[in-house]
Amino acid sequence: MTLDVFFLQALVEQLNQRLAGSLVKKIYQTDETQLVFRFWTGRSEVPLLLCCEVGRARLHETSISCRNPLQPPRFCQLLRARLYRLERIELLDEDRLVALHFCSQDDMSYCLLLELFGRSPKLLLLDDQQRIVDLMRRVEDERYAPGSPYQRPLKEGMTALEQLIHPQFFSPRFFNELSQPFDQWLLQQVSPMSRAVAQTLAEEVRAQDCLQPVIGFVGAWQQGLLLPVQRGKVMTMREPAADEAVSQDARPDLSAWLEARLGRNGNEEPDRLAIDEALSRAVTAACRKLEKRRLRLETELVACGRAQDWQREGELLAVYRHLIRRGMTQVCVDDFYADPPMARCLPLDPVLSVQENIDARFHRARRARRGLTHCRQRLDETEQEQQWLDTLRLQIETADRVADLELLRQDLIAAGYYRPTRPSEQRRRAVSADEQVRRARTPGGLEILWGRNSRTNDYLSRQLLGPRDVWMHVHGAPGCHLVVKSDSGSVTEEDVLYAASIAAFYSSMRHETWAEVMVTDGKSVRHIKGARPGQVQVSQYRIVRVAPSVAQEVEASKSLSSSANS
Repeated sequence: MTLDVFFLQALVEQLNQRLAGSLVKKIYQTDETQLVFRFWTGRSEVPLLLCCEVGRARLHETSISCRNPLQPPRFCQLLRARLYRLERIELLDEDRLVALHFCSQDDMSYCLLLELFGRSPKLLLLDDQQRIVDLMRRVEDERYAPGSPYQRPLKEGMTALEQLIHPQFFSPRFFNELSQPFDQWLLQQVSPMSRAVAQTLAEEVRAQDCLQPVIGFVGAWQQGLLLPVQRGKVMTMREPAADEAVSQDARPDLSAWLEARLGRNGNEEPDRLAIDEALSRAVTAACRKLEKRRLRLETELVACGRAQDWQREGELLAVYRHLIRRGMTQVCVDDFYADPPMARCLPLDPVLSVQENIDARFHRARRARRGLTHCRQRLDETEQEQQWLDTLRLQIETADRVADLELLRQDLIAAGYYRPTRPSEQRRRAVSADEQVRRARTPGGLEILWGRNSRTNDYLSRQLLGPRDVWMHVHGAPGCHLVVKSDSGSVTEEDVLYAASIAAFYSSMRHETWAEVMVTDGKSVRHIKGARPGQVQVSQYRIVRVAPSVAQEVEASKSLSSSANS
């Protein structure tokens, strides 16, 4: 995905009108390529995303809740200390170079420069003398060394785009003297210009055999009437059609338009954080490892199932030991365990004596009986571990708080499935499970509590669940633990169904039409000794069938708490 210079011109103009003069309320860096500003315009808070990811470099207003690390990275801390007010946004040199001009609290000038060209887009902070203070992602290049002056790309000898409507470009002589295709000439000699616009204009000029398409495009560009369009992976602008009535005030919101295109291409859903890829990969690798273990245990379980066969073979050899001599490789006996009895040949080890062959059969039978219990126990543990990891996978994919992700990270580190690579991840961060409990109320006024990570679910079922409270969990699928507090022990069916729909919504069944939810009292829920956080055992329960949904007041409370944790 690429934003060409015409799209950036229009986008920067819109952003400048909305954000010029705004105060910087919050800055957070989600990863090494993405930065989010929250500006206060005096009337509302506007989030602005700046991304220098290869192939997805962009800036725009965003409605997506991005991950806010509990410990800000180095570059983010620098920006928080230096930037106070956004003075203006501009596009430099009619190129894909966006400058955000800031001032600090002591009136020092700074420029945050976003390079959207080249193989590796960059985000730099410059001081008032155009020296590089730092980069969000440092590179081994002397041109970008902190403290050195920033070198802007120069374009010399270029023809301005508005000059294309000059009479000299309408003469046949101009086209006769061109030694290269018209689109290549536009791209190399005209500024501003992009490959997508040059190819489109060249095709239209060739089809109509005149320069009217160029005249129309330049005129619409000068009047600010171009409309956004996506051509392949390029976001660019086009001249409005003859039947499209467009004015500068009626142009579409380019940030919303761009975000909609990104969503169509599989970007993050707007109601949750971007997925933590490192945690997701760790869970996927752990699931593969457990699947291999399960297959191996099932193979061993089949082998251990022959315990009775080994026992019977030993007894047959003991009965017919008078037929066995050292050095024999097999012996044929009458198997009186079969119905009807039948002849059977039993293999022997020629190196062993008669008694050693008999003892070997009984020894293998004892080992198989012991292994049978061990394999079944290990299979149960593996199944519980897989269920726990499936729950963690769902929680990672649907997380809407950074603190939730931090608790999930700690769980994976404690289980040995995730090894921190950065020093900031190796330090344990203070995150309270109690603070991550979600709260709402039923139509009858009873308090509802639920968790969105394993630690919070464990705290909820261990510490907050009373014997007369109602406990819920989606049946047979990963999901949250939900508790309806009730001192009297009586909860109406309306309240049960209301809470059950929330429990179904915050589970892997959230996109299904119907979901089955387990409902029981607190005294029927107990913790499994040695199990992972959030794993419990329910002695008795009933099933209610509900449609997964969440009320507007629950969504509102979730949004408020999410912004408070950002």
